[in-house]
Amino acid sequence: MPRLDSPSCFGRLLDWDKGGHFSIAPSGQDGQKWQAERGYLGDSLVLETRFRTPTGEARLVDAFAMRSGGREAGRCGASRCISCTRR
Repeated sequence: MPRLDSPSCFGRLLDWDKGGHFSIAPSGQDGQKWQAERGYLGDSLVLETRFRTPTGEARLVDAFAMRSGGREAGRCGASRCISCTRR
C-alpha cells in the first residue's frame, strides 16, 4: 500500500476524470435504494460505516495507524474490514 501522503494518493481531488478512486458500496440491483450511516467509534479515529438495503446490512470499519515518529519513521498502516451483519 502506498504512503497516504504520496503524490498519487489524492489524485482524484486534482483531476476527477484521471485521478482514480476506490470505493465500497452496495450494488443497486433492480433499482433498490441503500442508505449509509457513518461515525467514529468512541474517542478513536476508527471510522465505522453501516450500509443498509432492503435485503441486508453491512458494516465497514476503516482505521489508520502510524508508528511514533511519524513521517521520519516511515511506518504506517491502513486497515479496512467489511462484514455482513444481516441478510
